[in-house]
Amino acid sequence: MELVDILAHKYSIGQMHNLYVLEANRVDYHHFLSDFTHQLLTKIIKQLHSGQSVTNHQDILQVNLPEGKKSYLVEQIQEIIKFLNFRPTELSRKFVIMDDAHALSIIGCNKLLKTWEEPEVKATFILLNPYRSELLPTLKSRSITIRVPIEKKAESHEIDVLALSQMSFHKFCEVCQEENYSDYQILGSLYQKLVKQNLSVELIDDMQSKTQELSTLKEFNSSQNTKLFTLYQLVRELK
Repeated sequence: MELVDILAHKYSIGQMHNLYVLEANRVDYHHFLSDFTHQLLTKIIKQLHSGQSVTNHQDILQVNLPEGKKSYLVEQIQEIIKFLNFRPTELSRKFVIMDDAHALSIIGCNKLLKTWEEPEVKATFILLNPYRSELLPTLKSRSITIRVPIEKKAESHEIDVLALSQMSFHKFCEVCQEENYSDYQILGSLYQKLVKQNLSVELIDDMQSKTQELSTLKEFNSSQNTKLFTLYQLVRELK
């Protein structure tokens, strides 16, 4: 049985948890996680032979991080709380989907804490964590993290250096080793990103000179912190 079917079955027998964090087994597959969530909710709706879709269902609230913002707005948290003041109209529970788990601030988590611990109505939060970012303890301790496996056809050879630029150095090292990224893969993806962003020639030239310096070093499995940190500094320039 596939993961999406297991979760849909848990819904049908009333055993869904109230807070899930979804991660992929590769870094940044944001669209993949969104598609997985959409597929899950579609299966749940179809159990009732409902003609409604996920996007306009009255028992499903999609909350997106505003463009240019690093955290969800207080108004959005208030909208969630208001949404959960009323019982579901068709489904057996309400669903709140949030695209960026790492963007939940301490204030946001504290406001939602009672909703997670003592919900007035049956509800399930599905929070996506595409960058596998470190989450607040308040959120992490109350959630079930699910690592969604990516099928071969969904994999991409392109490295999302922007995703890497959001990470701490420790997380950067961990992901590079786990994904078996080579320095050439990262630098190649970084170079393409710089060109696409039309950044200064000086910055691109600087990156190329550092590439030549790195070419004398071994691959990641050499555990040379100097090399990893130099790569990390290059990637962080995208922020």
